[in-house]
Amino acid sequence: MIIRSLILIFTTFLASFTETSHGHPGGLSNDKCHVDRSVGERHCHLARQMTDSNGPRDQHYELFDRSQYKFHSRGTKRTVGFYSEVICARAESDHLVALADAHASGAASWPSELKEKFANDPENLVWACPSANRSKGSSGPFDFLRKNSDGLGVDGTLKDVCKFAFRYKKIKAKYGLKVDDKDGRIIAECEDNVGK
Repeated sequence: MIIRSLILIFTTFLASFTETSHGHPGGLSNDKCHVDRSVGERHCHLARQMTDSNGPRDQHYELFDRSQYKFHSRGTKRTVGFYSEVICARAESDHLVALADAHASGAASWPSELKEKFANDPENLVWACPSANRSKGSSGPFDFLRKNSDGLGVDGTLKDVCKFAFRYKKIKAKYGLKVDDKDGRIIAECEDNVGK
């Protein structure tokens, strides 16, 4: 109980940092690492070699810089959130395939015009309730499903993992981006269960 309280205090402290270029809240230390408060895990953004529960994502080393993608925000609006499937007063525009995820899985080498096209592609933009958007961060289907049910973050923000997984696969295929093995397994499980 004491450890859980300390984690809560520490993650509350981290919440005071602003969202940074790596796609989710929490400040980076000098070694480009931080604790993702939604899962209580420390991970690092070592250029394109982002480490998470899937391990290193790529062998190239180019830092992710959100500004390279020139996203034109759609603001907020009252609508049903894509992930939570509930009405939220100030839904925000979210990249279903996060910019950091795309960068780590092949977009780092794209010309600036293609990065901007990807960042503003309506097929990759969904309306998300703020809590679901923060919980997802730059996660693919595997990590978002894990975060959604681990008791550390905002549980219950992902109502239909297969809806997310199928669209994630479609966007990754459209742009020739790599789907890692864990996300691929979630997509395959969803495909196996279609019509059951």
